[in-house]
Amino acid sequence: MNIDFSIAADALPAPGETVLGRDFRRSLGGKGANQAVAASRYGISTALVAAVGDDDEGREAVASLMLDGIDTSGILSLPDEHTGVALISVDSHAQNQIVVAQGANGRLGRESVRRSLLSAADGSDHVAVLASLEIPLDSVIAASEVSVEQGWTLVVNPAPYQPLPSEVMSRIDVLTPNEVEAAALLGGPDWSDDPAALAGLFHSGVKALVVTLGPAGAVVITPDTRHDVPAPPVTAIDATGAGDVFNGVLAAELACGSSLEEAARVSVTAASLATTLPGARTAPPRVEVIRLMDSRA
Repeated sequence: MNIDFSIAADALPAPGETVLGRDFRRSLGGKGANQAVAASRYGISTALVAAVGDDDEGREAVASLMLDGIDTSGILSLPDEHTGVALISVDSHAQNQIVVAQGANGRLGRESVRRSLLSAADGSDHVAVLASLEIPLDSVIAASEVSVEQGWTLVVNPAPYQPLPSEVMSRIDVLTPNEVEAAALLGGPDWSDDPAALAGLFHSGVKALVVTLGPAGAVVITPDTRHDVPAPPVTAIDATGAGDVFNGVLAAELACGSSLEEAARVSVTAASLATTLPGARTAPPRVEVIRLMDSRA
């Protein structure tokens, strides 16, 4: 859970360069929070396990999630720590650069994750757990352990990228990197044409790979299949948070029992719609997603 400070500019700065921006915006963000909002707006019962500082920003962030109908009982408020902060630059082509100061996110503990996940699920039969990497790796490991124990679907969005231990990889049902993260994960930019790299990934235990491709959509890869998912044409103005919308809606669709290919098709549509508005918290409601899909059928 973060507070986002965004500046729009004609171009992103190169190392050592200063550029003049046009607009400044302060908004609520954080991968976990954004993804939870996307799932909830899609109409799925959603809970967030996270941490904020015991400060005004943390209280504001939690209150905003409650307005979106999200169960916030698993969110810790930590004294002597600040709520996470993200500094975002967005260029005229809707591309962005993001730097995050973790703050309270970095102190989310594994026991809190385990306890909060079990409490939030409350015996539900159909549960999808979505984890990203703005929290400590121990917390991701705990989420993967609980998911396997309970027979839940585990989706891991490896962002910001870092190598995942084998004990997590072996438990992942769906891994969702973007192109940059896929290159880091699979050893280079030519990963899609490297059968050995993909075979190694699936040998690690990952059941499916879904790579988001920005305006090109996504690709769904399993050990036996490959399926390209094109994105609908939209007028994009800000891609910040679009990947989070994709992941939140993907987890929501999987929790509803959709096939991975169908879930990816819906998620690409939702993420495309999110780029038509400024900010990281622009997930569309389900009715808008279905309307756009129907118009292209």
